[in-house]
Amino acid sequence: MTRLVRRRLVVTARVLAVVSMLTAAGALTACTPDEPTPGTTTVADAATATPTPSVPAPAQPDAATDLRLGVLDPTPAAPRAVWTTSWQTMVPDWGDPAEVEPPVLGDVTATPHTHPGFRALAVGGTWVVAVGLPADEWLVGLDAATGAVLWTRPSPGSDGLLSCGGASPDGLLVCLGPAATPELQLVDPATGTVRRTLPLAFAADSLAVVGTTAVVHGVDGDATTVRWAGVDLATGGVRWDQSAAGAVNPSSEAGDALVQTVVVGDVALLRGTQYSLAVDTRTGERRDTGLGYAFAARPDGVVIGLDEAGKVASTFDGTAVRLPGDGMYVPRVWWPDPDAPAGDVVPVLTAEAGPDGGAGALHAVDPRTGDVLWTADADLVAQGVVGDAAVVIDVDTLSVLDLATGTTRWSGEVGDAVGYDGEHLVVARAHSVDALDLADGSVAWSVPVESGTGAALVAGTLVLITADSGLTALAP
Repeated sequence: MTRLVRRRLVVTARVLAVVSMLTAAGALTACTPDEPTPGTTTVADAATATPTPSVPAPAQPDAATDLRLGVLDPTPAAPRAVWTTSWQTMVPDWGDPAEVEPPVLGDVTATPHTHPGFRALAVGGTWVVAVGLPADEWLVGLDAATGAVLWTRPSPGSDGLLSCGGASPDGLLVCLGPAATPELQLVDPATGTVRRTLPLAFAADSLAVVGTTAVVHGVDGDATTVRWAGVDLATGGVRWDQSAAGAVNPSSEAGDALVQTVVVGDVALLRGTQYSLAVDTRTGERRDTGLGYAFAARPDGVVIGLDEAGKVASTFDGTAVRLPGDGMYVPRVWWPDPDAPAGDVVPVLTAEAGPDGGAGALHAVDPRTGDVLWTADADLVAQGVVGDAAVVIDVDTLSVLDLATGTTRWSGEVGDAVGYDGEHLVVARAHSVDALDLADGSVAWSVPVESGTGAALVAGTLVLITADSGLTALAP
């Protein structure tokens, strides 16, 4: 765990190396397919009918996203394992583990799926997980109650799914089809068969589902133009369609291998190779005014990134403000204080770069003005905000600080803050997953785990990811 935390501190401090970029936008049309033949481990080809014309944009939907992250179902006592599965069960044809590199559990919403770490989608009674390596990836449907494999889909390939982003109004898994076929594929979560398709007007690279809208984006027209669009999953109509020339920065040394759409509150971060921008999920309008590169967003609408000079800045209500420090705060756990006054703004937590490449002093900054509210000791990295507290770590310690003053409430063994159930902060440590009282750090319950085991949330359920890519679902 010490090695893992030390690496995280270095990576956080190196965010300053990200090259400043601009960004852009996209469009969609719709169609009605023929009914496919159900299958269990293969997918039926989906015939595409005549596309319907674009319809006038309807009234924008209300915000569909909870202004909380890391929401864990109430867990008053230590949860128990309800099922366990292994990568050998999920992808039995992978090969002899003695002869090939074993696969890893990745992020089903990103491309490549295995790059950024574990994230699964829950649609109906199915969990959709990603298993593999960047050159050989699979999406797998698991029965949420038993862990049994329901279906598998390759990615990439002629039948592959680039990524999946959520559920349609009629309960289908919404995914991007293969790169050669610009379309959304709406997949039966129980069988993996395609039930409907929606053709896209451009080859999108990533998507997310927000309410009844699919947000898609990619490079279109020329190598420097980004396009993003919102399509109504119920009607097939285009809700908004925008683009921006010159948004891609081809001068970046290697670009960002991760292509992803991250939704927090009413903001979607559109991350592509050599571009990143933030848009309003209700209107498609840019939310990163004054930023050249957006790399984080919060549920309250604050967007954090680099300004045109390459300095860390935030934008709130359309005004960009320069922030002190070189690092940034990405909210992994967020639970607003229910007793905070109306209109109160949560500080942004930024870090200076330390002399050894790690994190330096941690600042709490008002994102509206750039004023420093307090400064904590060096070598702290923020993991999130829970109520009126900030959760931070250094190499050896996890601490909870008072969000208003920066004073330390309590400290304990270092770990990764995974979620919050309204009473307990759940932390994955070296040999256990612990539920900690936010007020004093006392342990409400503890689940022993083997070294190298991580933890994550799937639709409010706590899951364990073992070092050998096994998956265990826990329940109260």
